[in-house]
Amino acid sequence: MAEGDLPADADPTALARFVAVVTEGHAVHAAAGVPRADLQQSAEIALAGFAAAAGIGVPSPAR
Repeated sequence: MAEGDLPADADPTALARFVAVVTEGHAVHAAAGVPRADLQQSAEIALAGFAAAAGIGVPSPAR
């Protein structure tokens, strides 16, 4: 926040928790054999949600 990466009203602790939960969930699903394309799709949705919650631009999908 001090460097301007997040708006002043962002909650970095909540955003970090969101990233941890999504990452842990992806790890569980990957270990269970979920296809990479499915994991990529849900990661892109999570990134869009993170960007919206953080008040920053939505990243472009990785292809």
